[in-house]
Amino acid sequence: MQRRTLLRTTAGICGAAACSSMAGCTGLTWVPNTVESGRIVFDSAGFGEQRCIGIDNRRLASPIVVCRLDDGSLSAVSAVCTHKQCELRESAGRLECPCHGSEFALTGEVLSKPARTDLKRYSVVELDGRVMVGG
Repeated sequence: MQRRTLLRTTAGICGAAACSSMAGCTGLTWVPNTVESGRIVFDSAGFGEQRCIGIDNRRLASPIVVCRLDDGSLSAVSAVCTHKQCELRESAGRLECPCHGSEFALTGEVLSKPARTDLKRYSVVELDGRVMVGG
């Protein structure tokens, strides 16, 4: 089993337990993507009704979460908590760590500890129904 698969499975189990008592807590929907000119690209329809989606690609050091902000713009940040590297979940307009309770703004800033370091940010643009991250 690859490390990412193990982390995602473990975080999913922990997250399910943590989310069972928290209204609005949802795991990320993972969307298919490709690499074009050094950028990760996916169809913006992948958001569906979700505010945040996850993207993973073997070219990435770690998964990324892309969120649509209140003003319609997009934010792309690491989907892995800076405290103990658990996979984050979107909940009530924040990214939460199901392992130890750290919270981050959708733009990556730490809102509550134990995490002390903001999430890594990525450039993101939306053009003609496609979202491009990185590059």
